[in-house]
Amino acid sequence: MPQVAKSPILSQQRLLEAINDGGYRYIEPALRPYDWYKALVVAGAIEHSLPPAYVEWIRTFHSQPDPNVMRRAKNERLLFSS
Repeated sequence: MPQVAKSPILSQQRLLEAINDGGYRYIEPALRPYDWYKALVVAGAIEHSLPPAYVEWIRTFHSQPDPNVMRRAKNERLLFSS
């Protein structure tokens, strides 16, 4: 498990999500995953038979629409193709 530390370069209010080779983890609380990414994670959790409570926990995370229409369409095709 990586250590959680505040970045010396960022303000104390802002933490950037990044894991470097030293194992430090920085988190930017305002960042949200794109809707398609969250859907892929949920679909993968279901496909791999992760516990239902864990899948529901993943669903509790807020996400945001991807402003890049091409990237969104490409990744949504992964979800909806058979």
